[in-house]
Order: sequence, then structure tokens, then C-alpha cells
Amino acid sequence: MRVFKLIALFTSLSFLSALPITNAVAANKAGLTIVTYNLANYNDHNSWEERLELIANEIEAAHADVVALQEVLLDPKQSSSKLTYQNMAEQLLYKLNQRGDFLEATLVTQPVMYYPTNLDDHLGTHQYPLPASLSAHHQSYYWEGLSIIAKPMILETGGYFLSMPADCGDTNKRVTQYAKLLKSGQIYNIANVHFAYATPCAVLNASETIDYLERVLPKNEPTFIAGDFNEKPDSPIFDLIRDHDYTDAWQTLRPNDPGYTSNSEHPYKRIDYIWVNSAARAYLGNAEQIRLIGNHATDGLYPSDHYGIALTLAEQH
Repeated sequence: MRVFKLIALFTSLSFLSALPITNAVAANKAGLTIVTYNLANYNDHNSWEERLELIANEIEAAHADVVALQEVLLDPKQSSSKLTYQNMAEQLLYKLNQRGDFLEATLVTQPVMYYPTNLDDHLGTHQYPLPASLSAHHQSYYWEGLSIIAKPMILETGGYFLSMPADCGDTNKRVTQYAKLLKSGQIYNIANVHFAYATPCAVLNASETIDYLERVLPKNEPTFIAGDFNEKPDSPIFDLIRDHDYTDAWQTLRPNDPGYTSNSEHPYKRIDYIWVNSAARAYLGNAEQIRLIGNHATDGLYPSDHYGIALTLAEQH
């Protein structure tokens, strides 16, 4: 388990980037808006530079306050990273900042796995932390992980590496990331996940995530688990999550809408979610509060191979 206070020095496991405060972006009058979006790394959906513009359009149009991103990659040889050495989340934040949005934002990234620039290399896929023998040559390696971009102040952040048994059918590494936010005197906890695509491992991912969050976050604070769960609504992982008093925001607000999020060109399944704990349930009001984003193509190109989800919390009086 790793928990970080923002006054502490971040290790290589969790990077924090803050852009200078220039002009404050007006607060969203409708309340906090949470977006989850799988970026499909550079290659799962190709055309990253064009998609970057489209993703920024979607986040800006959603008036997002906090964005949970999955499949965030740093590829030193990718054209958009060669000059700046920015990962995908940093590029997205910079793009939003150029438009006058997210000017006060903080970005926290949690890498989970690294692998050679030649993906067929015998070294294969490895979980962080990076061995000392490789750290001096880190720039020759890809890494992939999760990122949270937040306009509200981040009070605390942490990450927990999840178990991935060798026989579970998924060779990827997985991590759960969270950030504790403060907006208008109210604390909100945002957990960001990208679970295994093999159900046995996904169940283990969910169990360890819930256990981790219960250890580090008070139950009386509104908590949201957002991300790519890689499982359909009838999966056993959601029985486990419900048993710990979490509610599926989409199912609650749009029970008759399948809300398919994948694949973008031919959507047939819902695998991206925002789950809320009992302390956050009061912020769920009506169907207009939750919607899909990135579900329309521009010149035949979708922003990602997933649709994103935007949830705007009802104001509390």
C-alpha cells in the first residue's frame, strides 16, 4: 500500500504535475463533474494526435472537474513525446490548458508496468518499481498506468498494486489509484481502476481494491470508483462491490439504458462505470446527471475505442 501526502516527495511510483495558476476557471454551477475515459493508449485506436484533439473536446464539453484516465502511456519514440517527453495525460492536460481550461489543475499519474520499446523483446512486461539495473536506461522503455486530472485541490493520493496470478489469463499488471479532493469545503474521494480482462483476476482486483479503499478512506466520505472494469454488468465482481455498499451510478440513474461503452464503432457491452458509496448516494438525482461522451465520430474517427462517462453530482443544500 502506498499513501502520499502532497507535502511529501513523490517516488517514481506516483508522479504529480501542476501547471501554474493563471486565470481561474469558473466553478461548475451544476456541481462536481467526474469523467472516466480509457485513452486506448497510442496504438489500440491509432491516430493519437487527432484523437487527442477529440478527447480534449469531449472533456471540455462535459465541463469536467476531475478526469480518471486509463491506458495512459509514455512512449519515448512516439512523435508527440519525442520533444517534450510528456505522457498521454500530460499531453491532454496541456491541450486543455491551451484552451483556457484546467488552468488550476493537478495531474497525478500512477505507472503500473513497463516494457521494452520492442514489445516482442524477451524481457516482456514487468510491474513497477523499476529495478535499479534498468533505472539509468528508463528513457528507452515504455510505461503504462493510470492518471487523475483534477481542478479541485488534491489533499492526498495513493496507489495499490493488485495481484495478478500467472494462470489468470491476463499478463498485464494492474493498479488502483485514488485521490482525495477538496471542493467548496466538501471532501470527495476518486478511485481510478482498470481491472483485468479475465474474470477470475477481475474478481481478485475488485476484492483487493475494496479492501484497500476501506483501509485508507473513511466510509463517511463520498467515494467514487471510476474506470474500465472490463466486465459486463452481470459479472460476479459487481456482486462483491454491491456487498460493500457501492451503487452503480449508471444503473441507478438510467436503468432502462444499456449504456454500452465498448467498442466505440460497434458498441455492444458496458464495461466502464462509476460506482458510488453510501455517503455519495445523495448526490445522485436524475438521468440527466450521467451521460456518455465520445460516442460520436468525427470524419470517421472516434476519440477512443471506449466511450467515456460523465457524472455531474447534484448540489447539496
